[in-house]
Amino acid sequence: MLCFIYKSLKKEHLYLYVDKKDDFSKVPEALFSSFGKMEFVMDLELTPERKLAKEEAGKVIDSLKAKGFFCAATADQSACAVENTVNL
Repeated sequence: MLCFIYKSLKKEHLYLYVDKKDDFSKVPEALFSSFGKMEFVMDLELTPERKLAKEEAGKVIDSLKAKGFFCAATADQSACAVENTVNL
């Protein structure tokens, strides 16, 4: 699954994965505004076997399929805790 990763310029170590480049329409407004300005980091082909630094690829894929986005906070996980609850 292809995804697109952005980083917050407001909060260090806060990243947003989306399923469509530059499309943040599925991201809740409160989460989106907490990012402040964002910078595109890269596009990435995810597979369940792919190793990611801090997250399980399967968890990211599930969130992208269910919600269209995934929030990753490498330092303070509470920044994304509610938004990453996936109800499948």
